[in-house]
Amino acid sequence: MAYIPREIKDRVAVGDDIFIVEDLGNNRIKLIPAPTHVSEAGTPINKALLQPMEDHMGDVANPHATTKEQVGLGNVDNVKQATKAEFDAHKSSGDHDGRYYTKSQLIPIIHYLTLNHWTSRTSGTTSDLWSVAYANGLWVVVGYSGTIRTSTNGIAWATRSSGVSEHLYKVAYGDGLWVAVGTNGTILTSTNGTSWTSQSSGTTSFLYSVAYGNGLWVAVGSGTILTSTNGTSWTSQSIDTTSTLRGVAYANGLWVAVTLSGRILTSTNGTSWTSQSSGTSAGLWGVAYANGLWIVVGTNGVIRTSPDGISWTVSTSGTTKNLYEIAYAEGLWVVMGENGMIMASIDGTTWAPRPSAMEEHLYGIAHADGLWVVVGVGGTIATAQVITP
Repeated sequence: MAYIPREIKDRVAVGDDIFIVEDLGNNRIKLIPAPTHVSEAGTPINKALLQPMEDHMGDVANPHATTKEQVGLGNVDNVKQATKAEFDAHKSSGDHDGRYYTKSQLIPIIHYLTLNHWTSRTSGTTSDLWSVAYANGLWVVVGYSGTIRTSTNGIAWATRSSGVSEHLYKVAYGDGLWVAVGTNGTILTSTNGTSWTSQSSGTTSFLYSVAYGNGLWVAVGSGTILTSTNGTSWTSQSIDTTSTLRGVAYANGLWVAVTLSGRILTSTNGTSWTSQSSGTSAGLWGVAYANGLWIVVGTNGVIRTSPDGISWTVSTSGTTKNLYEIAYAEGLWVVMGENGMIMASIDGTTWAPRPSAMEEHLYGIAHADGLWVVVGVGGTIATAQVITP
């Protein structure tokens, strides 16, 4: 777009270059190397006459004695500008007082603050939604009454036919296959997330969670653990508990499953399971692993952490609300649960609530490509978008 000057005082020559002088008001001027946009005739002057103007413009000693109140900064404290040496020493010290941050230090802060801003999305259903997952450019959500929704951007959601009316509690992706599990032993599979096929589980037990790792699918539920190498043929595994298993995850060569009685089960192969003490009898709902740390969450704000999945330590959440699921991405642990509760932690030890502005119970959470997606009661889907410098 062509530049339109406000008021032209002079046209000036600096060597072979021609400039116009624009009066910006308040004793401010601007040199513009665009004489073709000027229709008014100017007064030619030479560089010698322009030099005092250049000297004045380069004077940073405040020649007009302008006060900070005059430029609208009366409420701003005078703070010394750090030298480069001071900045370099400070940014490498790890001791930050809020003045200086490197980009690598700033990005986690941006991700943290992003969790303050959630946008509700139209799911097209009032059924409770229990789980969300992402893979290969596709978001998949499952919930009550066989509900399945998919999206390529997390914003616009399409209805998919599950072919069942059973409640679906968990969806996961692995080895080119989507798997969803639910009530009465329901197991559905899909290669594209849109067309689904029922598989025989060999059980009528409710299945609440499923995960893939190291060439094996593991589904857990009411006193039940099933395994499969292909997602279609399933085998029941023997466990020494009748408790309901609510969550399962695989990482770092270990399977970890959590129960509503507070017990934690571990396995290196998915078939032989060992009971571990969590130090609580509260119901445990969610489990995840990242950066050398296992974290489980549950009712009454319970959070436990472990470096190996065997020895567990109390992590104070600061809430008594039920926590249903946990995820890790972009340097942050994020937990969500009862009445729109969302909490975040950098280290898994110190937790702070984030203002979600939602009142519905939130059951599922996932992150991909800078986007957080949560799902919950009454068809709730909400997103938080991360934009980094």
